[in-house]
Amino acid sequence: MDLTFVATITLYVFLVLGALDGVFLHLIIFKLHREARARGEHLLHTARTFLMAAGVALVFALPTAGVALWCGLSCVLLDFGLGLWDAFVERESRAKWGGLGRWEASLHILLSVTHGAAVAVMLVSRPQAAWEMDQPWIMEGVQLWGESMLYTVVPALVGLGLVQLALMWPPQGARAGFSEGGPSDA
Repeated sequence: MDLTFVATITLYVFLVLGALDGVFLHLIIFKLHREARARGEHLLHTARTFLMAAGVALVFALPTAGVALWCGLSCVLLDFGLGLWDAFVERESRAKWGGLGRWEASLHILLSVTHGAAVAVMLVSRPQAAWEMDQPWIMEGVQLWGESMLYTVVPALVGLGLVQLALMWPPQGARAGFSEGGPSDA
């Protein structure tokens, strides 16, 4: 079985679960962007969304090599680092709800496993020559199953990142009809 196919399917599982967590839970249910204590967490999620777009493009969608592949790996590693930082701030930012719930914590574990597995399998599937810095940025003859992600997933992630940014501005105190924690009852 082609490893790039396995990695691509695993990434799609991650992306669906990530949408459930990042869009449904964070933006719709908890409205983290409206919570003063969760502002930092929302900013981390926003940065991770843009890093994810770059990582998907450079590791999954394009047959990158050399500098481009290393840039993609750097985006992925930065994203993993921000994910770890996110885990540290969630307790404080979710204090209003008694911390992170078991269901969401379990979802985060599943997200970490599927994301890590997809990246690891995709990186292992690259030819050894792809890792050499003097290679052209795009390697000829390397087939990836995720090429369509360049036209679907990457723009969706960039769009989501822009929505997340827009939800942060203007700052909560300046938003008409909103108090510190959300919509006013007036």
